[in-house]
Amino acid sequence: MGILDSFQIKSRGWHAAAEHPWELDLDKPAVGGVALRDPATLLWKLGPTDDAAAAAQGRYFFLQKGVEAEVVHQRVNLWRVYWQDVTGRFSSFAGPCRFRSAPVELRVGMVEKDLENLFGPPVWRHEEKDVLRCFYGRHAAEWEWLLHPLEGLQQLTMRAMPLYAAASAEPQPSTRAT
Repeated sequence: MGILDSFQIKSRGWHAAAEHPWELDLDKPAVGGVALRDPATLLWKLGPTDDAAAAAQGRYFFLQKGVEAEVVHQRVNLWRVYWQDVTGRFSSFAGPCRFRSAPVELRVGMVEKDLENLFGPPVWRHEEKDVLRCFYGRHAAEWEWLLHPLEGLQQLTMRAMPLYAAASAEPQPSTRAT
């Protein structure tokens, strides 16, 4: 065991907690009861990850559930939920979804107008050759919806804004007196 191993969150031996279903809660925002900015240690509720090497780098893949989490500074910084994974690694997310405390249907084939009917117009949109990105800001988080022009909804990325900015900054030395 290397010295850096003690700083990594171990996911081997994790078992999913039965009382935490795989629900996408857009109000918190959270997946399986683990919200953005929650301590990364709460990821144990979701069970073991499918890629130990990626987990050691702070990326937790739940391939069969269609979900990915990213950890920065020991906090959940990002959730990515897949309905159509272009790489073929992730299954399609099949869990229930909630928005404004009510169930909403998110499915393959949804188009931009469907998102607007649910969430209103995006704050920003960016159209490329093979993908349309619709951005929303909710609960100190950014939602990035990816839509394929023909196949519709592909994925949702939810980022915790303060931690996302901090992740790209260099760590600052402590100014506390010792």
